[in-house]
Amino acid sequence: MMAGKIRRLKKPITLEGKGLHTGELSVLKLSPTDELGIWVEKEGERYRLQDLEADGSFRGTTLFLPDGSSIKTVEHLLAALSGLGVWQVAFSIEGSEVPALDGSCLPLAEELIKNVEEFSLDEQFSLDVTFPVWVRDEDRGAFVAAFPSNTFELSVVVNYGTERGITQAMEYVHQEESFIKELAGARTFVLEEEIEEIISRGLGLGGTKDNTIVVPLKGPIPGLRYPDELARHKALDLMGDLALLGVPLKGLVVSYKGGHVLNVELTKRLKRACVLGE
Repeated sequence: MMAGKIRRLKKPITLEGKGLHTGELSVLKLSPTDELGIWVEKEGERYRLQDLEADGSFRGTTLFLPDGSSIKTVEHLLAALSGLGVWQVAFSIEGSEVPALDGSCLPLAEELIKNVEEFSLDEQFSLDVTFPVWVRDEDRGAFVAAFPSNTFELSVVVNYGTERGITQAMEYVHQEESFIKELAGARTFVLEEEIEEIISRGLGLGGTKDNTIVVPLKGPIPGLRYPDELARHKALDLMGDLALLGVPLKGLVVSYKGGHVLNVELTKRLKRACVLGE
């Protein structure tokens, strides 16, 4: 987003619920701020989002704070902020994980819409992709790549092989007005055969039928909100992970069998390539 209009929070929002992976109750608080950007607050200290280390290895995206603590599963929160153009806000967590809510970011997005205001910027406020940047996982044949574009666009493909026979694709051209309709309601999902291994790692302890789609090995997926909800949720996750840049992105991002590990690695490369010029 170049000089123009963005949104800021005008009054506090509080949401609580169990974390998807810890299963523990946590409280998310979003607060207005006079400083441009997304800020993370902890015990009186405030950190710029883009200055924090992030990791995508734990079935979600984790932020690491300088005091040694962490905040798990931030991607849906960041997707809601980015998707609605809320780039002046601070948030904090009582607990260790962002509440899962219904497995999407729709409940938070609906609260944000009621509590934000638009304002004008005179300064440049975006990261523009000026040449192709990509990361890949050769073992899985997966990649996530960013290309120059005049807008922010996502092209996402999920492919779970011939045995399951599920391939979904979706393309999204960002408009804040369409974010809620097209992406915000897409819920997190898990493959049926992954559940035991995930729980053995101490993850997914807050997963329920109300916040997680279980994809069976065979047969149709029950209860989908969209026919291509898996691809839409991957796009939602990607949008949230790209918000780790701390500013709106202008570019086309293509994901094939991507996930949080590759998404986070791409943000790191984009920072180096497009901000530091390396």
